[in-house]
Amino acid sequence: MKRIVVSLLCIALLLGSLNACVIVPGSREESTTPDPTTVPTTTTAPPTTQLVTTRPPVTTPFVYTGPAVYRALLREYHEAVYNALRGNGRKRDTEVNTLVFEISYWESLNDVPPGAEMFGYAIEDINHDGVDELVIMSKNYNIVGLYAVVKNQATVVELFTNRFKCKILADGTIYIAASSGAMDNENARCILRKDALYVLDAISSQSGVKDEANGVVFHKTVEDKKKKITEEQYEKALKDYPSWGYVPERKTTTCYGTNPAKESGLRFIPIIAP
Repeated sequence: MKRIVVSLLCIALLLGSLNACVIVPGSREESTTPDPTTVPTTTTAPPTTQLVTTRPPVTTPFVYTGPAVYRALLREYHEAVYNALRGNGRKRDTEVNTLVFEISYWESLNDVPPGAEMFGYAIEDINHDGVDELVIMSKNYNIVGLYAVVKNQATVVELFTNRFKCKILADGTIYIAASSGAMDNENARCILRKDALYVLDAISSQSGVKDEANGVVFHKTVEDKKKKITEEQYEKALKDYPSWGYVPERKTTTCYGTNPAKESGLRFIPIIAP
């Protein structure tokens, strides 16, 4: 059956309007970083002022033995982490700085600001097509970026800012949660094909709708078919998707259990060698 290729930026900006976000394969527009003003579904907002402040150890050289196509990007990431740890470059002015900022943002929930050991990545064949993808993430498996190889180039699939959350499973399933308000939420189950995420199914809630109870409408989408559902059906379906929240005993925001490496199939590699 026909799959829907969805830009996740559209998910957050046009909640409840999946059909408006369909992009024809081969014509996918480049992703842009959304305005970081809201919090992912069920996630407690971390403080916006406590970012990376821990100074790094003596600068260590960039060490990388993975696919050459990701070398330049990871070298830039390595430099951006050092800049942030020294108090510079804590902005979303470039793609790599955005990745560093987002890891800082979520990991600032810890009792101490995150240091160099918290920043890293994983190289895995997520969709099992014989080509490795690059995942930028924290040691606590907060995923902030997903890259794929297209025409021998490292290509961004999506950046997951504080508006988005991403959970990758070892079987290739990718869950996405997006929120732009208390009652404006989207949860989707996706798979990766080349450099695009295909939505298999999704549920959404949208507020500010006239002639609806409490002004909220709920939808469920399977493949390319979207239908209206009741709030009770929405709440029941929501249990099939991951929840994101702050785990006090682990002092982090996460969607994974106690063994995220096994659950995700991703092996965390620190960008700065210990």
